[in-house]
Amino acid sequence: MLSRKTLACLAFCVVIAPTLRAMNVSNLGNVVFEPEFHMDKRFEFAALAERGTHVHAFDECGFTENVLRIYNSDQDALAMLKGFSPSSSAGELDILLNADDDGVRGHFKVDGKLDLLFNTTYGFRWHFANDFIFSLFLPVMGMRLHDVEWCNQTLDVTAQDVRVRELLTDNFFSNVERLGSLDLQGWRREGLGDLTGYVEWWHDFPQPKPLLKNIRLNARLGLSAPTGHTKNEDLLFAVPFGNDGAWGLIGEGGLKAQLGRYVRLGFDVALTHLFGNSKLRRIKTDFEQTELLLLQKVCAFKDYGLLQQFTLYFEFYKVYRGLSFRAYYQFNKKGDDKLAIDTQDFSNIIANSSRSLEEWTSHYAILMADYDFGYDPTRDARVKPRLTFYSRVPFNGKNVALFTSVGATLAVDF
Repeated sequence: MLSRKTLACLAFCVVIAPTLRAMNVSNLGNVVFEPEFHMDKRFEFAALAERGTHVHAFDECGFTENVLRIYNSDQDALAMLKGFSPSSSAGELDILLNADDDGVRGHFKVDGKLDLLFNTTYGFRWHFANDFIFSLFLPVMGMRLHDVEWCNQTLDVTAQDVRVRELLTDNFFSNVERLGSLDLQGWRREGLGDLTGYVEWWHDFPQPKPLLKNIRLNARLGLSAPTGHTKNEDLLFAVPFGNDGAWGLIGEGGLKAQLGRYVRLGFDVALTHLFGNSKLRRIKTDFEQTELLLLQKVCAFKDYGLLQQFTLYFEFYKVYRGLSFRAYYQFNKKGDDKLAIDTQDFSNIIANSSRSLEEWTSHYAILMADYDFGYDPTRDARVKPRLTFYSRVPFNGKNVALFTSVGATLAVDF
């Protein structure tokens, strides 16, 4: 039987207590940021706090100028009206405009700034058997899109230019709001991410070698629950705070080698399967449409691509008392998503031509300094804290926005 204290801790974490690999923000569930547990203790409370300092945008070819240009270099307001019934509001306006796309007519250059205002994760871990740990993590974060500018590229030369300006682009925000209930300006969002639970297994295999001293194997099985904010389809580039309402199954394993007294090397592989879900989503109704100007919302089932994470690391371990330094390389890749729309009015093939459904990748370098206040194994302290500072810098990617960030974690084992 579990004690009342243990049950209370578990209940507390379920109620208040991350699967954020899809968001590319830090969290305690990521092997990089999860504190190393003192296996002579029973419980751990941990917290992570992070602030984004800069955002890097990568399109299909690499680095791009702005986060709002990941999928398209500009936005096409004329294509926005295509694929609708002639009797619809968008179809009627398209007929009234009667304008050809000359490459600039109806086009906008879009700029904006995406900020990670704060990112925190709260965690609870329970060492319930030899080499086994149960973990719960819950993130809370805030983001902001601001300084959004839509620069109209339409000339004022021909009769078509004049019609497009007068009927469409001069009152562009109100027209898009009327036609598709879409807000093309900035926003600020704060709230929960996805709650994640893990069962972890660690085991040390001492090695009587001159250089190789120990091999540690670890494995984790996790489940993420969709407690986070989903993508807001009515706001511009309002990304989800998790896996957009999908449940996730996570399998992970790794190896850590102790070389001599001060050096450790290791790798980790994590695979996340997201279960498909149905919700209202914006879709393309014409192949020429651009990603930020999709007027149509339909109920659509999304089949998610596999999420893969690969981590390599090097550590100078306890070079002075409890002080350690670590360097990580982490690569993430998510496969293509597929939509199945719940209507015969629009084409599945066109809906699945969206660039935002294509695979994305990210490459990160992470540097850490860590101090373990319970470093002395001969001293049986009741509480063993651990404090870590880190910097996380992206250096490459595809179809993704990545934050440079600085943060800290505090873990208390007892």
